[in-house]
Amino acid sequence: MKQHCSSFYLFSTFILLACFTGCAERPEPASKEKPIPQPVAQTAPETTTAQETHTTPSTITGSFEELVWADEFDGSEVNREEWIFETGAGGWGNNELQNYTDGDNVEVSNGTLKITARQEKPGNDIGNFTSTRMRTKSSWKYGRIEISAKIPANTGNGVWPAIWMLSDTFPDIPWPKCGEIDIMEYVSWSEDNVHFTVHSEANNHMKGNHLNSGAISHPTIDEAFHTYGFSWTPDRIEFFIDDPSVVQYSVDRPDSANQDNWPFDSPFFLILNIAVGGSWGGEKGIEESAFPSTMEIDFVRIYGLNPDN
Repeated sequence: MKQHCSSFYLFSTFILLACFTGCAERPEPASKEKPIPQPVAQTAPETTTAQETHTTPSTITGSFEELVWADEFDGSEVNREEWIFETGAGGWGNNELQNYTDGDNVEVSNGTLKITARQEKPGNDIGNFTSTRMRTKSSWKYGRIEISAKIPANTGNGVWPAIWMLSDTFPDIPWPKCGEIDIMEYVSWSEDNVHFTVHSEANNHMKGNHLNSGAISHPTIDEAFHTYGFSWTPDRIEFFIDDPSVVQYSVDRPDSANQDNWPFDSPFFLILNIAVGGSWGGEKGIEESAFPSTMEIDFVRIYGLNPDN
């Protein structure tokens, strides 16, 4: 949903339909933070490799002991010293229908952040739905990123929540060259499945070769909080659910790394949002029964990387 500013579709017939969230083309009109889809290059740069096997042991060396940033959402409102609301309608690059508001669709209470997508009037037109898209002011390079979240209860098709990151080199370096990391994407028509994805100039959904975990089944995603995250070093990205030592999906740095095939050597900021409809989220239609739809976030924690000597 941004990306923008995280996406794939289970099989080749779906691959071109949407970006996994994120940077991949969730651009918001007239907003610096959203990537604009770029023409496909005629000659593809060297691609990055990925480990497709799920639940493998972590191979990262080093530790993630220092907590460098966190939001536990213990107050009564979003801390605007730390978060920016990205606002507006217009499709966001994925033919989405929501209008992102300036805090009207978010609540902080009882120790959690609640992002709610609502249907404001009948019909499936742009602007008939409202939602929230918020990003951190801070950016981080390497470390372990953890977000404890409960995915919206599945009461109908058309909801597309995402937790993802975009490089702060954007928009000076356009998407997908800037890089995007999708920590968790979910579409309500594919119940109980989450996805991990990375996008780059060499590997992205517009070329049909984005690096994606495929659907990972997790039956309690809308019933309980789970920690979605990834461990990030100069040489490897490892995605996990709840346990960092159990890798769900990983991506390795290419031998000849450059901006096109490994844009993950710059700081990235975090984005939380729920999109409505869109080329992927709306693949099976949009049902009024899906609304209101709320994603809860218990905490966001960023740990620094301490390499082993």
